[in-house]
Amino acid sequence: VNLDAQLEQQWRQLGGGGSGGHRRLLEVLGQALAATPGLKLGGMQYRDGALFLSLGAPDLQVLERLRNWFAGARGATLDVQSANAESGSVQIRARLDPA
Repeated sequence: VNLDAQLEQQWRQLGGGGSGGHRRLLEVLGQALAATPGLKLGGMQYRDGALFLSLGAPDLQVLERLRNWFAGARGATLDVQSANAESGSVQIRARLDPA
């Protein structure tokens, strides 16, 4: 299974083109997940040129580390739309836009 080829095919079917901003957003998201231990990706949607994310974290400190990571020049901006702490975890909704 070639995941890159499948992703490329799906983007083309959605009208996303071959190597547009969506690819850069996915790269930045991958870097952010790798740089923020404890952060889990629950889901994402690409629309209106942005990635809408559903994330999970064990505590609000992980969210703060994520915000600090995006404070640097990353090629994208993170807008945290909500963060709900419940039952020992934090559910985060965020939007990732090209810088």
